[in-house]
Amino acid sequence: MDTHQLWLVLVASLAGSVHCAGMCGVFVAFAVGADKPDTPRRWLLNVSYHLGRLVTYALLGAICGAIGIAIDHGGTLVGLHRFAAIMAGVIIVLFGLVGIARVLGVSVKKSSFPPAVQRAIAWVMRMAMKLEPAPRA
Repeated sequence: MDTHQLWLVLVASLAGSVHCAGMCGVFVAFAVGADKPDTPRRWLLNVSYHLGRLVTYALLGAICGAIGIAIDHGGTLVGLHRFAAIMAGVIIVLFGLVGIARVLGVSVKKSSFPPAVQRAIAWVMRMAMKLEPAPRA
């Protein structure tokens, strides 16, 4: 690894840290910040949070991977594999163009979850708030 690559890793890590503090910090405060800092159970809350995070990421990755494989094989069987690859590329380019447009000040309407999904998320959050800190983490 040359010096140029090390600088790129450093810059990417710093940018990722800002993202993590802004986005993930809320989750950590929600899960672990319930007790006072000097509580003996603090280690349990931290371990519970990180185990929960690990299991969630692994489960979501496995589900998305299985769906992706099923779609890939299904598209190949029906003869849509090339079309699907082209559409995936088009969608990626569109995401990039929308991002550039927003940076340049163009107002691009943001989409949101359907109301039923928003209500489901709110219900899950209410149920989670009723849990003790360790299970909630």
